[in-house]
Amino acid sequence: MDIDRIEKAVEEYAASYRRADLPQMEVSRPYALFPDEEEPQLEVAWRWPEPWPNGLSRGVYFVLARGGGLLYVGKASIKATIGSRLAHWFQTEKATQACKVVHPGWTDKPMYVATLAVADDMSFEAPALEEYLIQKLSPPDNVRGRRDEPATQPRRAPDRRNRRGGG
Repeated sequence: MDIDRIEKAVEEYAASYRRADLPQMEVSRPYALFPDEEEPQLEVAWRWPEPWPNGLSRGVYFVLARGGGLLYVGKASIKATIGSRLAHWFQTEKATQACKVVHPGWTDKPMYVATLAVADDMSFEAPALEEYLIQKLSPPDNVRGRRDEPATQPRRAPDRRNRRGGG
């Protein structure tokens, strides 16, 4: 399960980039988006339609597939909360009150979510942590910010000619 990999990467981030006197960062236990399809080997703490873990905080969130495989790392910073960002991806099906995955195109069906809140006065840390985790864990559904993704447009080399008169 990738929760263990996520926790290890968060610990490495904290050891490398955070002061020791700052509060410890903790990844929540998984939240089941589809409780009827829940897997017994995953210890979930919340189930749809309960409130999101750390939903009113800034931080990062993790979208997980069946078996706990990491699909996506996202952030909530500045004016967004983790709950508002997750509500962008997952909404309530009106007829059944079940979870509805809003955006198509996932490499696998999202089944679980986990979160990590940052301190209120340190919401600026969420983008740095998100970028670090994307580079470290290479989630398949994160396409921006990955080192292994080729640039969409080749960069032009700077013009090195003498601009004063000669070329």
